[in-house]
Formats: sequence, structure tokens, C-alpha cells
Amino acid sequence: MSALYEHDHLPWIALHYSRYWDVTIPPNTTVTAIPSAVFELVKQEIVNLFVKMFIIPSSALEQFTVLRRSTRTSVDMEIEPSNSRKRKHSPISEDNSTSLDDDDEETETESGADGNVDLTKAMSIQLDKGELKKLWTDGEYKRVGCLEIAAKEAHAGNDLPAANSKITMLGGTAISIAEFDAIKSIKKSILGRKIKNFADLKEHINSGLPGDLFHIGKNQLVLEYVNHGLRYTKTSGECLSQEIHFISKHNNQKELRLDCAHMIRHIIICYDISLSKFAGLLNCFGCLLFGRPLRDDEFPSTSTIRLHIPRLTTIDIYFAALVDKETFGYTTKHGFAVLWYLITDDTVHLSKRKHHGVIRTGRYGEDDDDDSNDTDIMERQPRFITLTSSSAVGTDAEANANLNMKVMIEEIHRDVLPFLGGGTVDGAGSARKEIIDTMDKLIAYCKENEIDYIRYGVVPRSIIIQDFFHIDNVAINGASVIFSGDSERGNSRQFHPLQLCQSIHDVHSVDPVASQNIVNKLLVGTGKTYKLKTNRERPQCWRVNGLFALRIIEMMGITLADGNNLLTSWAIEMHLIGGKVAGVDCQWMKQTASEIAVMSQSAAIKISLAFEAELVSNYFDITNADHARKGEFQSRSGFVTMGLPFLLLNFVVPFWRGAKDKPKEYFPRTGALIDELEDEELKKLKMEQLEAAIECGLEKVSKNTEQFFKAPLIFLLLPHPVEGPRILRMMVRIFKWDTDLDSDSDSAFDVNEDYIHDEHDFVDIERDEEWGYWKHSDDTWPKEEKVWYDILSSDKETIADLVHYWQQLGLHRNCVRAELMKLSKIVVSTRDPYSKHPLKDFKEEFPIIYEALSAPFCFSASNSRIVEMLHSFARQCVREQTPIEFLASKMRYLIDNEYQNRKERRDVFKERADPTKRRQKAKHLDRKETQQMEGEQLLNSSMKYSQSILEELPDELKEKCKIRNIANRGVRNAEKEYEEATNQAWEEKRTKKLQRT
Repeated sequence: MSALYEHDHLPWIALHYSRYWDVTIPPNTTVTAIPSAVFELVKQEIVNLFVKMFIIPSSALEQFTVLRRSTRTSVDMEIEPSNSRKRKHSPISEDNSTSLDDDDEETETESGADGNVDLTKAMSIQLDKGELKKLWTDGEYKRVGCLEIAAKEAHAGNDLPAANSKITMLGGTAISIAEFDAIKSIKKSILGRKIKNFADLKEHINSGLPGDLFHIGKNQLVLEYVNHGLRYTKTSGECLSQEIHFISKHNNQKELRLDCAHMIRHIIICYDISLSKFAGLLNCFGCLLFGRPLRDDEFPSTSTIRLHIPRLTTIDIYFAALVDKETFGYTTKHGFAVLWYLITDDTVHLSKRKHHGVIRTGRYGEDDDDDSNDTDIMERQPRFITLTSSSAVGTDAEANANLNMKVMIEEIHRDVLPFLGGGTVDGAGSARKEIIDTMDKLIAYCKENEIDYIRYGVVPRSIIIQDFFHIDNVAINGASVIFSGDSERGNSRQFHPLQLCQSIHDVHSVDPVASQNIVNKLLVGTGKTYKLKTNRERPQCWRVNGLFALRIIEMMGITLADGNNLLTSWAIEMHLIGGKVAGVDCQWMKQTASEIAVMSQSAAIKISLAFEAELVSNYFDITNADHARKGEFQSRSGFVTMGLPFLLLNFVVPFWRGAKDKPKEYFPRTGALIDELEDEELKKLKMEQLEAAIECGLEKVSKNTEQFFKAPLIFLLLPHPVEGPRILRMMVRIFKWDTDLDSDSDSAFDVNEDYIHDEHDFVDIERDEEWGYWKHSDDTWPKEEKVWYDILSSDKETIADLVHYWQQLGLHRNCVRAELMKLSKIVVSTRDPYSKHPLKDFKEEFPIIYEALSAPFCFSASNSRIVEMLHSFARQCVREQTPIEFLASKMRYLIDNEYQNRKERRDVFKERADPTKRRQKAKHLDRKETQQMEGEQLLNSSMKYSQSILEELPDELKEKCKIRNIANRGVRNAEKEYEEATNQAWEEKRTKKLQRT
């Protein structure tokens, strides 16, 4: 009977029921092609089945505990058709959990550690197809899902926290360290094949479901499918809803999940929804999407949301601190100090109370996979981080500096604080003093708290970046006022080109359709078309005003049959209909239209409009585009400080100097209109006004860019192909001959005595034979170099600053000495001064000098427009009842986190846009895609807010993040502190005044 069973019955059973065995038997296989080891495994499964049915005792399984080693040869035989292109492998599936020989092959580890072999083999068996099916059949759904995520994360090279973050977020049980290490030790190629078993499992699951109901997606995680399924079934068939709460292990109470809190914060902040209205809005969407309002446990209360936003902000600050520690400090390849900067400004909001905006620079951490010790500092993605938009206790620079220090200490890591470089400011003297006071207070704080702040042997001073965008505004404003005269605030009856712009807008905006119809009617028979588009005249918005002026000139250039230009005829028609377009007879509209008709006939007005337009098109558009660009290495605009000298020397200075010598060449339309004047006296006057306006613009630029020709910003000129070597040679001359000043002076320097040694030594300036030639006499001194010498040695303070910042930037270090000497010897550079990528060219030739300069300057903001934007956001979002802390969180999220998301969505549309067209409207389908993309971004960003994050926080932050502590502190704690500080300051001021009296 035994022989009959072995040779006839068992082979027939194995082939007839082949789809039920864990071992894989390909279709159309003959008995002779099946190795005996396969029959042994089938027999084992049959015996195992009888044992589980309690038909035979479990001792019957002992015969299968070890397979004979002699069966290995037969196991390795191929039973697939010979024409298969697959590699040869065992007919026994790699997923067979019962073949020890197969396990020996499939669980090969990359490390070969004997201690983990048993656990590795056990985990490999669990990943087999048969074992996965068994776990699923036994109801271990979540275990299967957890194994899938762990295997995929291990195969991708990720760590255990990343795997457990996904697992816990989907409702699974965290994988242990030992299990994850065992999975990770499985050979990668084998683990990849194991992962394919989950696809077979999904097909197996779907095959047992009725029709197309409740099928698992091909790319859907098993744990996600299980989580959805459990939520569906446990509520007796109700529509799915997100599980937004979890049970806290500290107090066994329900608590809002962090990732859900992040999503709620995003919705409230990005769509400016009131906290008190969010819950009601959420229930409305519940009715829309689920056909029912939400249950109590499906949405959070208003107070819960209010308390979780500070918690999320604290976590964001913690994440930023981790990135800061990797970025700022002596983190470059050659140990140069990477610095961060402040951007500050003041404004007034609803309560007429001054608000002080403070933004700092930082870096996005998730984009940088390279080692932090990297020469390409500027290739790290910079970011702007809002610190506060609250009020300082006082109105002077010192009060602002105190507020700066307060928020810096609260939000910036202790190790990063001393690497403050300075700040970007506008032209106000109080703004410069604020940054200097902040640095002084920071150094005092570091001394008090024993934080190392000495940089290359010297006490650091502030590096103040002049806002170049502000300089452009000042120059254009000065030129415009000189040429056309200043406009009077509140006077709408003045004879001025900007008043003409405002008046046209006022009349046209009453009824734009009727106004455009009049234009179309006037152009009938001329073969011309004109679209009347107006803008409100805006002070300091030169581009808006200039482009509008250009459109008005175009309108004035269209002559109709009656001899009038289009603008004049339009104004006459608007005067005739008066205020009837608005339904009533309006005298202001008649009077304004009459004034437009008069000004439209004025040659002086037309010339002034042409000058306004050319200021924008020929100058401001070019500089504005340079400020708005990303730069050569950055991923975000606003960080092109190292490129500013090229803009200054290659365009700004040559433009104004060239315009001074040849005004009509740089302002051709204005010059042509002046030449057309028949009144010689008026022609002479307008030409003098043009020359005076250009002279004023040049004077404003020269005065406001003086800081770029003094230390420390003078060092940014070193990469310039023409001027850089000249400047360096004059610095060497000063270090050699001009730094040995009066020893009794506070500014006394000796370049050889006052340099403080560090482990890298310093550049020996005395070895002048290795430097470019600088020993010129008055007869042989090139004037191009003497100009720089005169600027750099204008007084003792200038020389002292030059020597100090030479050391502060680390240019005295040995590692950079050879390249500095090489640069000083260049007389005619091979680099193109008008190259589109001058910094890249310089970096290729002088990588260490580039590293030394980019470290302190690459994270400095090149203009302060971002803080103006902060004020704009605050004006839109602030309400009298809005807490300061919530406003700061809101501004931080919008300017920092949300900027990246919106940029990615804009880029999607830009990639599809026609490059030949300047502006295009997005299609509805494009908008749908970006709207879906916002949801994907929200899901991806919420992944980092897993509950395990709270466990990673330092103990101090853990306490700060506890909901009860946030509730005890209150959401208006900042207001209380401000009020107490204000009262204290007032008492101190009162006491001092009484003492004086």
C-alpha cells in the first residue's frame, strides 16, 4: 500500500490539487518532471492538515523536521519548460515555508553574522507566499500589512523609524528592532523577490471577493486596505472617515493625532478660516462627502485645535534646529564659518501699534542628501523663517534689538546662535543700528552663558547687507521728482503725470464696459484696436506706474479723424455722459474727465510719462529681474548677495554714468519728444530737467552703494574678473604699508602682530614676492588700482575695518593663501566679466576663495522685500482678537512651509506654458491637477508628524508640548508678557525722569 501511495496516489493528488499547495507546481507539468523532494513537501502539507484536524497525532510531523541532504540536487532541478528565459531555480517556490534547504539559500545574509541567522530565517519564512496566505487566513491582517511595509522600507534602505512611522500611522503595530534588522539582513535580491509575494497575496485576496467589491489596489499597501476595511465594517457599513484620535499612553485619554492636527492647521492658515468656524465647515463637508454630519469623535473641538497649533510650531522649531546644527558653524570642507542672517522692519497695523517683523534665514533639510562638509554651500536650499510679527517694548533701535534677542533665544539652537552674520536692512540709520545692537547683545549673552563666539581669533562684528532693491527705488524716486516734480498728497486736482494715471483709472473704473465701448466706437474706421486697462497710481510701485504710463502714451499716439488723440476724445465722451454710467449725474466725473482732456494735450505731460516709462523699461525692469532671480546656485530668489557686485559694476553704475554723458541714448523716447518741441525755451528747460534727473539718480546710487566699497562687502568684489585682482593687490599694499598705525590709537593694527593664530596658521603678508605686484610709485601707479587704494585707505577706521573683516572671514588662513596669491597676480583675466554665470566661472578657478566667501554670504538675504511681504500677510490676517503667538505661527507657516508647496504647484504649470508667450491663463484641467497636488503635498508633509516624533524631543520640549502645559500657559501669554514689559519700561522711564528732577 505504501508503494502504491508513493508512486500513484501521491503524484495524482499533487498534480490535481496543485493550486492549493504552498509549493509551486507549474501547469502542464508531468509526473516525471517533478523531483521527489516536491512530493515530500506535498506529503508534509497533507500530514500537517490531518494533524490540525485532529485525525492523527502531532508526532507524525517529526519525520519532516529535517529533509535529507541528498534531496538538494533534485530540489535544484528545473521543472519549467526548457524554452523559458527565466534563470534556473528550484521548482519549489522561494516562498515555501517548509523547505529547510530552500531557506538555506533564500535567507542568505549580507553580513553573514551567525547570531542573527535563526531570526533572519524565521522572518524570511514569514515573507513566503504560503506563510503570508496562512497569516491572512488566520485573521492576522495587520501583521501581514506590517511585514509588507517593513520589507519595502528595508529594501529601499530606510531605517526603522521611517518604517514604524508609516505602520503606526496606518494603525499597525510597530516592528521590533530585532525583526527589522533580520529583514534588512536578507540579501537584497532575495528580499526583492519576497516583496513580490505581496502582489500574489493581493490577487489571492481579490479572487475570494464577490465581483468588484472591496478589492485591494495593485499599488495599495495591505495595511492601508486593512485599516480602511476595519473602519468600514466596525461602523455597520457607514461611509469611511479618518480616524483622527489615538489613545494616549500617558493618561489613556483620546488625543488628536499630530498628522491630523497638521492638516487642520494647513486648512485654517492657507485658507484664512476662523478657528471658531472650522468645526462647522468640517461638518458641512461631511454632509457633502459622506451624506451625513460627523460624529463627536470624528472632528476636534475649537479649543483642541487652538492648543495643537502651538504644539506643531514647537515641533517645527525643533526640526529647524536640527537642520541648523548641520548647516551653520564651521561646516564647510575647509572649516569656514557658515552664517545666518536677520531681516527686520517695522510697520503699523489695525491698532496703530507698531509691529516689528523679524525673519531669519535658514535651510531646508529634506533636500540635502549629501554630506554637510561640502564646498557647494550655495547649492543648499535656503529658506526664510518667520520669528515674530509682534510689537517691541519701545520705538527705538534698542527696543527692537531686545525683541530680536528674545525670539532668537527662544527659537534658535544654542550652538547656532553665535553664528549670526548680521542682517539685511533698508537705508534707514535706525535699521543699521538695530542689527549692530542685536549683535552686541548676542555677544554679551554668549559671554554670560559661556558660549564660544570668537571667530578665527576675533570678536565678530555685524555684516550689514544694503537692500539693493531699496537703492533702486530711491534712485528712481529721486529722478522722477526732479524731472516731473513731486506730487501732493491728497490733492486730486494737480497737473501731474501720476495724477493723470490716477484720474484715468478713477473714471474708467466706474463702468469699465461702457468706457471700453466708447473706445471701440471712437476707433471705428481706423483699423486699429486698443484695450483700455488701468491701474491705481501707487507710490513707490514704479513698475506698475511705468507700464501704465507706457499704455497711456500708446493711447495718446493714436490720432483720430477730428485731429484729437484717442485719450482726449475718450475724455470728452466721458465728460459728456457725466455720471450717467453710474446712474446719477456726477460732477466729480465731469470735472475729472475735463482735467484728463486738458492734460492729454500737454506735451510736458507726455514727455514726463515717457520718462517714467523708460525709467522702468530701461533700468528698473532689469534690476528688478535680477533681484527676483534664483541666482546661479540657489533654489529660491532673494539670496543673490554674491551676485550684487556684478549687477552694480556691470549695469547700475555704467547705466547712470552713461546716461549722464549721453542722456538721449539711454532715454531715447524722452529725448525724441523733447526734440519735437517747437518752443525752444521749453525744450531747453526739459533737457536741463532730464540732465538734473539723471544726476540725481547717479548721486542716490553712489551714496547708497558706498557700503559695497568698504569692508566687509568689498570682499564680494574679489570674484569680479577685472576689478577683483586689482582690489586684492591694493589690500596687500594696505596690509604691508598702512596698518602699522599709531600704537596709542584704538585702531592700531599690525598685520603680523595682531593676527591671532589658529590651527590653520595665517597668510604671511610679509612674503610680498609671492603676491601680485603692488609696490607702485606715483609715476607707475595705474589709475584703475589707485582709485581702489584711495577708497580702501580713506581713513583709519576704514583700514581698521578692512583688517578686522579679513580675519573675521578667515582670509588669513593657510588653506586659502595659495589661491589668494594666484588671484593677486592676474592682470588680464581669462574669465568673461559679462558671463551669465560669473560665480560658477570663479568657483572653477578659485574653489577655496569661493568657499571662504560663500560661507558667510550665501545665506544672507539680498533684499528685504520678504519682510515687506510679511507685513502684507499680517495686514490681511491680523484681527484685533488674534493672539500674537498664533499670528507668528501663521506667518511662519505661510512664508516657510507653504512657500515650497506653492512653488512646486506653480512649476507644474510653468513647465507646460508656451515659452514664446509672455503670460498665459491656466486651464481648468491644470487647476484640477494642482488642486489634487495640494492634497498629495499635505499627505506627504503630514508623514513627519507621527506620534513617535514626540518621543524624540528633548525633555524640556516634551513638557512644553504637553497639552495641559500649553493650556496652562494660555494662548495670550505673549500679550501678557508684552503688557508687563511695557509697564516695567514705563516705570523705569518714570523713575529716571524723577531722579533727574
